[in-house]
Amino acid sequence: HRECIPVGPVLFERMATWQRPYVMIYDDALFIVKSSTTNKLFDWFKSAKRYPAIFKLADLTIGANDYLATTATDFGGKGRALKVGEDLSRYTARKPNADNSITLGWVGSPSTEKYLELIREPLESIGKCFPNAKLIVVGGGKFQLEHLPVEHRTWQMETELQNLHDIDIGLMPLPQDDWSLGKSGGKARLYMAVGIVPVVSKIGFNEELIDDRQQGLLIDSVNQWEPALQELLTDHTLRHSLAAQARQKIENEYSVDVTGKNYLNLLMGVMPQKATK
Repeated sequence: HRECIPVGPVLFERMATWQRPYVMIYDDALFIVKSSTTNKLFDWFKSAKRYPAIFKLADLTIGANDYLATTATDFGGKGRALKVGEDLSRYTARKPNADNSITLGWVGSPSTEKYLELIREPLESIGKCFPNAKLIVVGGGKFQLEHLPVEHRTWQMETELQNLHDIDIGLMPLPQDDWSLGKSGGKARLYMAVGIVPVVSKIGFNEELIDDRQQGLLIDSVNQWEPALQELLTDHTLRHSLAAQARQKIENEYSVDVTGKNYLNLLMGVMPQKATK
């Protein structure tokens, strides 16, 4: 998965190809050199030439969306796209809240929590208009609002499912940039898998994953976030309908039962002929 080591020459990747096929799988636009948010010294060892070299070396590069796969091919590699699957035996469908409270939710990491700043104003407005609403942030730790209660929870495998089941509306704001084009809809897929309505920025793979107003809402600009959330908060029929359709799409197209077969076919395609007999 990804590269052997994150810095330096592609020595280990070259060694790995001596006796066996080498396949790289990636789900972010790692070929874009970004400054580290946690270790600035690490930036000195990054190189824009590293990933193009790996793409050319690999017998196959599997990208989590068409943009990633096409980029690998453009750099001289053999790129193929593969949808990321969700384990629906683990991510079971949630039941709607029994009371009148509505919970917005965001699941991520400290490095991506900054994206919530993109929708700070819409969330503050929602807090003023809907006193029964709150926001659960899983895996962040710092984001706070003045008018909307924010509950921070640590991400843990043991509590992940319960945290998701406590959320009615899942948020995925993204900036309009090339890094966002490399996203494979991870947050949105997770929301959809458990029957949470996804409200996401309209960019990249999100537009393939979600049909607007069928499995969720696609947001074009910051001005659309508040009315979109208001509609979902007030129209429980729409909210439940979108949630059910979201879960159904994951079952049909993004379960590991579906994507696993495609994954196996891609791997078998680069295996030595005698190993496949």
